[in-house]
Amino acid sequence: LYLAQQQLYLSVDVKASGLHMLGSLTVFLLVFRMNQSMARNNEAMDRSDRLFSELERLVQEVCSCLVGAREDHLADLVNGRPSPSEAEQQQLRLSAELARAV
Repeated sequence: LYLAQQQLYLSVDVKASGLHMLGSLTVFLLVFRMNQSMARNNEAMDRSDRLFSELERLVQEVCSCLVGAREDHLADLVNGRPSPSEAEQQQLRLSAELARAV
């Protein structure tokens, strides 16, 4: 505004109340924008907390199913170890059913 006045040789009468209103509006908009940013930040924190909680639960379920399903059975077959007995197989079936039920 100051440069435009000098180049065009215009005189603009600006009252203090107008500047005060413009300053108040600018502060209001900045505060509103900051509140919106904080709301988005809080929502992102909540969503990331839920995401990692669900991932933790998923990892726990996968690990429990792998332990119940005897994940090293394939390595035993490849290395020539004997296959599990009938009682061990029944125990593995029960462990798998229990893992599915949970």
